[in-house]
Parts: sequence; structure tokens; C-alpha cells
Amino acid sequence: MGWLSAACYVVCFVQVLAGLDVTIFPKVNPVWVLEGTPISLTCQVKADKDVMPKWFKHYIPLNDYGFEISRSVNTDPVTGIVESNVTATRMDAQIDAYGVYLCQANVKEKMKNVHVFSVFLQNSNITVGEDVTIICDPQLSLEQLNVKWSKGGRPVREIPGLKERLKLSQNNYTLTIKNAMANDSGEYQCNIVFLAGTQSEQSFPQTVKMFGKPFFSDRNISKPEIEVTKNATVNIYCPVHGYPTPDVTWLKGDDILEPNDKIIINDHKGELTSSHLQIIDAQEDDIGHYMCNAENSLGRTFKKFQIKMDGISGASRVSYILGHVIVFSVTMFLCFL
Repeated sequence: MGWLSAACYVVCFVQVLAGLDVTIFPKVNPVWVLEGTPISLTCQVKADKDVMPKWFKHYIPLNDYGFEISRSVNTDPVTGIVESNVTATRMDAQIDAYGVYLCQANVKEKMKNVHVFSVFLQNSNITVGEDVTIICDPQLSLEQLNVKWSKGGRPVREIPGLKERLKLSQNNYTLTIKNAMANDSGEYQCNIVFLAGTQSEQSFPQTVKMFGKPFFSDRNISKPEIEVTKNATVNIYCPVHGYPTPDVTWLKGDDILEPNDKIIINDHKGELTSSHLQIIDAQEDDIGHYMCNAENSLGRTFKKFQIKMDGISGASRVSYILGHVIVFSVTMFLCFL
């Protein structure tokens, strides 16, 4: 009877294995994780009954490694197949997360390799006319590793005016711009890609910054002198570059302008900050000198504009003001008689 028991054990063992479908997500192997970012592994078991898998690392439960464990069970109403999921999550993966992970479901096991890497990022300040370098170094030496640079969602090698001045290191870890210009400032994206072009591709976008003083764009900026007619709406446009994004303040003379029913200020902030001053129902007292002031942590610059009104010269403006003062003075004098 011993042989019969042994045969039954083998058959039952095979049935258990055949009835279990174990999958680990993500499916790529190894799973690359950037140090300091979350790591999440899900073990999914499909069987004809509820089989709740367990996670281990070096046969030690993942709870002991600082992982949070969550579970879910779903049953297909048609086939009756039970899907059991156990997800292990750690919000701040460190180098100690490197290793082999084991999902165990009854007598069935699956393993996943996890590799943790770090990135050295170096920002730079721009000095116009000099070379400037930024760094995105994953501190790895792998043939399957690629670093791709872009700015504003566009590959740097395709940006006119920039591509001609680029110098990339052999592994693309460093990007140098020769004869730097003010408009080179901003955020650059370095995308660290493992196994590019394969089903196991994994990418890790990072941001590296070139800091630069504010400067005005020649495109779409208003002319220094603006001629308007009485009761018209005045529009002054002041587009400015710089990183960090400059703060823009509008002044008339020495007075800072604040938005109200007559004055509207619209700021659109992005790679280019565009500030738009609008004056409703222009009158004689809107004539004068205006200034668009742009400032960030690296410096300050300004642009001056003058509003003139058709038919009113500088002398006429003075006469207009003096006339109002005289009329006001005479009126006040008569009131006291």
C-alpha cells in the first residue's frame, strides 16, 4: 500500500501545481528601482480556490524589511476562478532593497530580481558667453543603459540654435552647451532608459536645471512707445525668460500697479513668462511712463514703455493738468465767498 500512497501524493502534488497560475508584476526582470522612490511588487495567483500568496526576501517576510502588504480577492462569476493578489510596497526604496524576492503560493514559488540604483544630478548657473555643463549620472556602467536629453518635451539634438552648440559625453551622462546664451536657461529632462526598445524597457525621467537671470524676449513684446486714442483699450505685452521663473511687476512712474476694474494684469508662467497689462477706457491721466519689472533669485531687469494719446502732446498734457488745477482752484475759491 506504500506505493499507492506515494502515487497519490505525486498525483495530488501535480494537481496542486497544475491548478495554480502565479504571476509577478511588473513582469520585467530585473526590476530597476531608483533609490528614494517607491517600489511595488504584486504577486497574483489564479486558482480554483482562494490561495493567498506570501512575499519573502531571503525567506524572511517582507514586513521585516519595511514593506506594507495589501491583499485583494476577486472571483470570476463565469469560470469560478479565484484571483488572489498580494502587493508589497515600500515608499522609500534604499540600497538594501536590492536582492531576490520570492512569492510563495502553497508549493509553488516564483522569484523576481530587484536592482536599486542612484543618480547624481548637477545643476548649473549660466554665464552668458561661457560653456555650461549639467550632469545626470546613474552611476552604472551597462551596455543596456541609455540617457536621453530633452527640453520642453523636445530632444535637445532637434532644437535649432541649441543643437549646434551641444557637446554630450560618450555615455550622454553630461551635457555641455558651448557659448551659453540667456535663453538656454530652464529645465532639462534626462531620461534614464534600461533595455530601450525591448519589452523589458524601463525609464526614469529626471530634471536637471540651468539657472539664468531674467531677460526679455524680442518676440511679441510691445513697442517702447504706444499711441492710443481716448476711450480705447491699451494692451502692453512683456514676455520674459529666465530660471527660476521670474516674477513680473508693473509700475507707472514709481507706483506699483494693482489690478482693478480699469487695470487688468494677466500672467502666464511657463518656460516663457508672458505678462499682459491691459488698461480699459484710456483717458488723459493714463498717459505716462510704464515699466515691466522682472526679477528672480539671480537678478532683475526691466523694460520701459510710454503711452501717448492722439492729439495730446506733452505740452498739451501739462496744459490739461494745469487747466484742471485752475478750474478746481477757482471753484474752491467761489465756494468760500
